[in-house]
Amino acid sequence: MSGSSIQLSRLAIEKNPDHVVMLGVDLTVKEASVTFTEATQGKPGENFTSFLDPFTVTAVDKFFGQLKTAEDVSDTCQMHHRVGDRSVPVEYTWVRCDDESGKAVGFFGIGRDSDPRMSSADGDDMVSELEHARSEVTRMKHELDGLRRQVDNHSFSDVLTGLGNRRFVMDRLNTELPRAIRYDEPLTVLLMDIDHLGRINDEHGHDLGDTVIREVAEMVRQQVRTTDSVAR
Repeated sequence: MSGSSIQLSRLAIEKNPDHVVMLGVDLTVKEASVTFTEATQGKPGENFTSFLDPFTVTAVDKFFGQLKTAEDVSDTCQMHHRVGDRSVPVEYTWVRCDDESGKAVGFFGIGRDSDPRMSSADGDDMVSELEHARSEVTRMKHELDGLRRQVDNHSFSDVLTGLGNRRFVMDRLNTELPRAIRYDEPLTVLLMDIDHLGRINDEHGHDLGDTVIREVAEMVRQQVRTTDSVAR
């Protein structure tokens, strides 16, 4: 996710007129709207339950514990914020945020002060805002997953040739060597060197030397089986 996307997402949360909160799986506040921070006098980094009426904390912990593993990733719950010596009810709708493996990594919530006089139009607006927020969370998750895949690919790939790098080789050896020993099967490791590459670099420049490396890498790649691994 780009820095500008993260900044815009933070602004969207901070400037929202409702109680908007992004929590970690341990209920630590990661991001929060100004409405939330002004009402609770809290700030990111603190635990969400510290802003609640102490008599409701147990029920809230139970709610998040169930949402963490529930089949449905969203649910509503009335929570009571402690504001001075008052207990203020806030109707929250929460969406669980999962990582690529489906494991819960946090919760995204939108809440409004409970008011029996709230019109059905207000309720519809809140549902619409939740759906938009849910879409944003999904979009951000997909961007983050894509960025994570890019980082993983780069960490195991040689930039010049696209082959595996030294880290890739060590990872494969750590996997294949124990397997070969366990099943008493042969494991072949072939090392190759390009003759006179230093002279090519000295006499014709490193750009041509890089071209030679890429061409040799491609030739080797085309000759090996799909089950073989090639690295530089």
